[in-house]
Amino acid sequence: MAKIIAIFSFLAAVVAIVLMAVGVRTSKTLMPPKPEGHLALAVPMQSGKWKGEDTPLGATEEVQRASENLLSVNEYLSRKYTSGKSEFTLYISYWAQGKESVAKASTHVPDNCWVRNGWKNLKDKKSDGNVFYVGGKKLKPFYKREFEIKNPSGEVQNRKVAYWYVVNGKAYDFGSGETSIPSPTKYVQNMIRQSQEGIPEQYFVRVDSSSPIEEIFEDADFQKILNVLGELVLFEKDGETEAEK
Repeated sequence: MAKIIAIFSFLAAVVAIVLMAVGVRTSKTLMPPKPEGHLALAVPMQSGKWKGEDTPLGATEEVQRASENLLSVNEYLSRKYTSGKSEFTLYISYWAQGKESVAKASTHVPDNCWVRNGWKNLKDKKSDGNVFYVGGKKLKPFYKREFEIKNPSGEVQNRKVAYWYVVNGKAYDFGSGETSIPSPTKYVQNMIRQSQEGIPEQYFVRVDSSSPIEEIFEDADFQKILNVLGELVLFEKDGETEAEK
């Protein structure tokens, strides 16, 4: 890990020197952020049999504040939905244009954050570029994962996860096949692009459950929520290509 950090620090220094040499400046006018509370207004608290409850990012106020500072978001939504014994959690982060660099925001995915907090990423369950349709509309490709952790009592907890990371309206391409180890080439390309065009708007959307993701996605009442998320940021548009790092 120290070697990786050193490599990317060196790359950042090289890019900075190059940009100073060519005199690149950001000229793009920043768009105002989305209205405060737009996530909660967009996503229904109840969808058919699924009843939602907003949940904190941490067990205590101190942990929650630390989590919010670390994420450096404009807005987030953290909500648990239940129906009988079935459940899933929906989490969304939103960074307005100019708020946080892609290099930093792109690290806030389960492959990094969950693993650092003790979860094991089950390599044989990993799947990228997954596609799902809602009402005939195609969602942006998503990452599918499965994590497990052993509780102090020895019980193993398992979570199935689907997540999207969207940059400037486009599905993000981590470039290396590993979201936890970014591609050096695309890292440099991204820094140059941001210096020319500015820091883009970004969304991260995660759905996780103890039930199989396929089972949750096929549920008609959940698809109503997916449709809302699609209209918000997840539906593909004609001519879209993946955002690069």
